[in-house]
Amino acid sequence: AFPFGFVTLMVPAVYTELGLPLASFWVFSLATVPYWFKWLWAPIVDRRTHGRFGRRKTWILSTALFGVIAYAGLAIFDPSLERLWLIVGLLVVSQFSVALGEIAIYAYCSENLDDRDRALGSALIVAADNVAYLIATAALVALYE
Repeated sequence: AFPFGFVTLMVPAVYTELGLPLASFWVFSLATVPYWFKWLWAPIVDRRTHGRFGRRKTWILSTALFGVIAYAGLAIFDPSLERLWLIVGLLVVSQFSVALGEIAIYAYCSENLDDRDRALGSALIVAADNVAYLIATAALVALYE
């Protein structure tokens, strides 16, 4: 929720203030490309296992850590028109990590729920994600102002 709100709302707002021409705002949509290909990454997440935490938990922990590192990289650089492509690149990397983590989370829930509970579990995950998106976006806007 936080990453998507950050990418789709806050970064464009900052670059609006910096004077980025409206015709150039398409570059921020590049950060959503990893989500378009979740179907392609899912078999990799399903087949690869690492470490001692288990197949899903290893992906969840490692993608969360990688996402934190990518967002920390964003904190190092002040947003500017000269660094636009660097910022967009870091956003793509961070969103790739988030997309992989979501695949692992959904798979973990699917594997650990009974067949009769799977639909409700999936609905609750989506609802919680949307609520978290609203809360995170509101917090980002409040912090930005």
